[in-house]
Amino acid sequence: MTLFDINKANVLYGDDGNPYYLLPKGTTIFHGSNNRFFDYNKITFFAFDKKNAETYATDKTYGIVKEFTTNKDLKLLALMEFT
Repeated sequence: MTLFDINKANVLYGDDGNPYYLLPKGTTIFHGSNNRFFDYNKITFFAFDKKNAETYATDKTYGIVKEFTTNKDLKLLALMEFT
């Protein structure tokens, strides 16, 4: 399991000038939800650690945290770098 630490990540810039972080293949990300099924048609937020994902899985019956591993390098838009 490879965890991503956004506080230590380098900011890169694409050809379009947009800043991004590179999540390497094999990075573990977490999704917390009160829905048992993943809805690919909804905006979805992911966390880089299980504890943060658990804050979105609040329902005692249906709350669940799912763990994913990236199967390729992903570019994560670094919104906080825009001025």
